[in-house]
Amino acid sequence: MCTNPVGELEDIVVNDTDAKRCLKLGKGIAPKAKSQLTDFLKANLDVFAWNQEDMVGIDPNVMLHRLNIEPQP
Repeated sequence: MCTNPVGELEDIVVNDTDAKRCLKLGKGIAPKAKSQLTDFLKANLDVFAWNQEDMVGIDPNVMLHRLNIEPQP
């Protein structure tokens, strides 16, 4: 399983008021596809959770991690 990006990435600023909020896209993406993808992501920023405060109302079971181990007595 690969855990590193396949190619070089570039930061795409998707929030004009906060340059820290950026996404990473592969540098090898064709210009037209990059433009379309960037426009799509900007139009759907409301689905991104940038911090914990953005996740108000989400059931903790959605994001809770449990280890599948046998409890020790």
